Amino acid sequence: MQIPITIMASNVITPIETHGIIPIACTDTQSPLDTTTLLWDTASFFTATYTAPEIVHSVMEKVTALMIEFTKKQVEHLKDTWIRPGHNALSAQGGKGLSISDDNMVMVSPKHYFQYSVHYNEMLSDEFNGLAVHTCGEVSRQLPVLLKTRGLQMIDVAFSPELDPNPNIYPELFRDSMKGTGIILHARVGSDWPQLLPRLYHPDLKLALVVPLPGSDEPRDKNIRLLERVTNSL
Repeated sequence: MQIPITIMASNVITPIETHGIIPIACTDTQSPLDTTTLLWDTASFFTATYTAPEIVHSVMEKVTALMIEFTKKQVEHLKDTWIRPGHNALSAQGGKGLSISDDNMVMVSPKHYFQYSVHYNEMLSDEFNGLAVHTCGEVSRQLPVLLKTRGLQMIDVAFSPELDPNPNIYPELFRDSMKGTGIILHARVGSDWPQLLPRLYHPDLKLALVVPLPGSDEPRDKNIRLLERVTNSL
């Protein structure tokens, strides 16, 4: 099955324009599963996962290969300014991996997520030496499968309704599933973070807590003081 696809980019910011002094991440790369449903009507695609799985896999192999090619083209332009893994993740120049948004995982069963997402995510992970996965919505049922992803280095999810209308409501499940794995939990939280932190914290969990900035009328060290108060009680 041949899929004619043309990639066009305009107004691309390059290190030449920024004189190489501003770190730049790759695009907000959607997962192969998400990207395929941007090309193929979503309802038709999910029906095909039951009625024509061989066609679905053929298309997803091509989509993933094209994603790898496109990302490498970006990296050619970014050169040493490239920060990794990228969008929605703790990133640094000289880091590793690639960040992807895998939002469709909220709409599929763990069995289908393993069958139609994990393998293709691992193709990206193998190519770019690791993977950070962002998703919206409540995805705790996917954790056992998601954590089996080869090269997974970070998971980015929301735990507060301020940040997601359907947040993850079982922070202890993430804590207990991820402690000791070395995988970073990139936890996006709202103003309720002082109540959430005790439910997320474990000395064997790599936790990156993303909290709201203080308001313009609040002390700049508000979050530091709150953090000290909460951690002293843990």
